[in-house]
Amino acid sequence: SLVLKVVKVPASHPVLQVAERLDGRLKKAFLLAVANVKDQITLNKLAEAIQSGDILVTLALLAIDRRFTEALQGKGLEANIISLREAIQETYAAGAQAAMDMLPRTARIGTSFDLVNQESVRFLNSYNFNLINGISQESRDAVQQIVIRAFKEGGSPMQQARQIKQAIGLTPRMELAVQNYRRGLESGELSGLRQALTRSLRDGRYDPTLLRALDDEKELGQKRIDAMAERYASRYLDYRATNIARTESIRASAAGQQELWRQARQQGYLADDAQRVWIASKDERTCPICMGLDGERAGLDEEFQRGIMQPPDPHPSCRCTVALAKAA
Repeated sequence: SLVLKVVKVPASHPVLQVAERLDGRLKKAFLLAVANVKDQITLNKLAEAIQSGDILVTLALLAIDRRFTEALQGKGLEANIISLREAIQETYAAGAQAAMDMLPRTARIGTSFDLVNQESVRFLNSYNFNLINGISQESRDAVQQIVIRAFKEGGSPMQQARQIKQAIGLTPRMELAVQNYRRGLESGELSGLRQALTRSLRDGRYDPTLLRALDDEKELGQKRIDAMAERYASRYLDYRATNIARTESIRASAAGQQELWRQARQQGYLADDAQRVWIASKDERTCPICMGLDGERAGLDEEFQRGIMQPPDPHPSCRCTVALAKAA
């Protein structure tokens, strides 16, 4: 199923508590960036660009890559709105603080964490660059995919403009899923309506409408199809936002923890041969890879099995963690 479920994690681990406490901020920051990008695009101007028949003009008007990159970095957001870049830095620092609180008392008193040291700045710059670029490029590719299809298939420029704007923030795979859902509804065929009822991210409030259409063997009206497709796209966007937030909150907090350990070792409060231990969440969604790693030890700078350094390397939305291993 594509629906993300709440994962039960060891409540005693502070780094996981940080990730769960702050993933809502990351999700909100992503959704606000999407809303910011959409607000910059006027339907009438987009419809005019589509009507011109020039695909390059249309893509240039959308400028998804640039708009997303700027919005995720905070440009154009109100002063009191936290950007995704800022949320990542906050989570990184909180992860480091949580790791500090778990150090032995003598190490905790002596260790000082420098968030703006060269290693931290280099990591955060690289991390934010790769994350923001990745999100922006996927969003651009999804929009480009629907624009190309709109020019090939033709139709009402305003209707196409609405669908293009609706796709902003989705990945190409998600955008295609929304399109296939729409086509199934528009086909008027019973198989298309039945398939719509099997989609995990559909809005169940429309199920009675689909069931009546199946019973009466009647086509759905275009207005209803548009509303259902828009809602389906919205739920996909929320799914993506949740996935990004859960994945990146653990990545940033785990990275903060790792940097705190590195600085503590550098300051002489952790032994050079200190080891980390993998802790699997051990809930019903724990994957075989994570279960296989549970309890495995590795040095602070060493990888675990399969070239895995730390969560969420095994998979998105991973809720495992690592901790300092007790001396053997």
